[in-house]
Amino acid sequence: METSSAMAPDIQREHWRGSVALKLELHPDEVTTVPPPEPLFVLAPRLGYLPQVAEQALEHFGSVLPPGEDEVWFEYQGVPLKWHIPTGSLFDLLAGGRGGYPWCLTVHFRSYPRDALQPLEGDGVQASYFNSLKEAAYVLTGSSSSVMTLTKASQQELWQNVLEAKDEEFFSNLSKMDLTRPTVSHQPCLSPHIHLCPCSNSDDALLFFTRPTT
Repeated sequence: METSSAMAPDIQREHWRGSVALKLELHPDEVTTVPPPEPLFVLAPRLGYLPQVAEQALEHFGSVLPPGEDEVWFEYQGVPLKWHIPTGSLFDLLAGGRGGYPWCLTVHFRSYPRDALQPLEGDGVQASYFNSLKEAAYVLTGSSSSVMTLTKASQQELWQNVLEAKDEEFFSNLSKMDLTRPTVSHQPCLSPHIHLCPCSNSDDALLFFTRPTT
């Protein structure tokens, strides 16, 4: 029988290559044609981010949108979805085991909810990811210098590995940062991210813990 340590790389590989099937429907208030456009079905990487499918969504729905500036955001059962949380984590938190499949989301291009979501500008997703990576490096080694000293080219290559779910290339590039060697007297610890989310049809709430992906 295989040991758990021997099986770990296979589990990690499958996790990296996993996807969430999405069914995207344009919000009725933004539809200017009769009949409304067909839904868009896409496979989104579990470790990726919803803005990755924004271009596909705009290409699919763009011709029926009302005049205005395009600011894409996604919603699930009335809850605006945080763009800086991985798609797989959002799915597990909000719908995993409790809803249908594919995951049905509403996509918007108008009326961005700035009271609920941070504005997404330029390379905001990439910047958020590297902030989390610096946090993870500090938790593991007591210093974030290994991430902060990456060249622009190395950062871009690592980010492309994430976007394209290339696990082998990602861990090869990650190993160059030497995150396994703590600084003197530093004890590695867990620094969880806590997401509080309302449950559908309930007064209760879910606490969901994640940590930066390394």
